[in-house]
Amino acid sequence: MIKYFRFTMEFALWEISHANLIMLMAAIPKYKKKGEEKKELDGLDEMDDILKNIL
Repeated sequence: MIKYFRFTMEFALWEISHANLIMLMAAIPKYKKKGEEKKELDGLDEMDDILKNIL
């Protein structure tokens, strides 16, 4: 992130807030490789599996 925005380490550590760094990181574009698919949740069945793994 420092390289992307060309920030110095001192600026990232001492002059900009952590919340602003997080918002800036969210603005960095993301690219998927060709053939890579996005996994989508299938509603309640998927959520039940997630909750069972957590509990």
